[in-house]
Amino acid sequence: MCFVSRSEDDFGVISDDKFKKWKNGGGVFHESACIDSTAFLDVGAVVHSESVVGSNVRIGSGTVVGFGFYVDGDGKMIKKPQLNVIIGNNVEIGANTCIDRGSWRDTVIGDNSKIDNLVQIGHNVVIGKNCMLCGQAGIAGSATIGDYVTMGGRAAVRDHVSIASKPLIPAGCIKGMFSSAVISAEPLRASVILVKLYFRASKQSCRTTACFRGFTKSYTLELQNSHLPP
Repeated sequence: MCFVSRSEDDFGVISDDKFKKWKNGGGVFHESACIDSTAFLDVGAVVHSESVVGSNVRIGSGTVVGFGFYVDGDGKMIKKPQLNVIIGNNVEIGANTCIDRGSWRDTVIGDNSKIDNLVQIGHNVVIGKNCMLCGQAGIAGSATIGDYVTMGGRAAVRDHVSIASKPLIPAGCIKGMFSSAVISAEPLRASVILVKLYFRASKQSCRTTACFRGFTKSYTLELQNSHLPP
């Protein structure tokens, strides 16, 4: 357990001049962050105030943990620390990845998850254990990702969507374009739902075509004897 103290100004905003160099790797961290002694922060990595980083975590160059703003009554973007980012044990995060801090719940990365370069994780996102996010994947705010989820390159999950454990989200696919439904963990069921969404989208635009290149081929035989869900 790690206990840290806050340093606030008269407006309740944590001071930004209290960053220090981390001993393992040369990245920087805010003095109020809680970082396990075994964590590695590469040069150029930044861990912001009150973020929590577990044991054996590796954070690559250019990655920012704990970014956050809010919009005031006049529509101005105001820098204000919100809730925390909590990174579990044995997590690896590649270069130039951004993880936003939570606004109404903590942003959480589960134990043993691996995150590639250039990945965007929005505020309030909760990612389960043993997940793998490939390069340029993006998860919008307040999405919930189960355990053992794999996201291919440039795959995206829209905001407020829940993804059950164990599905593979194909490269270039956009999950949850039409609803906030929970995507099934059973592979064939998940495939049928995605194909149904594709046929709906094809009547309106071609935006989801890339999602199904190579994907429908994998399930062609199964889907021939399957019925699309209502």
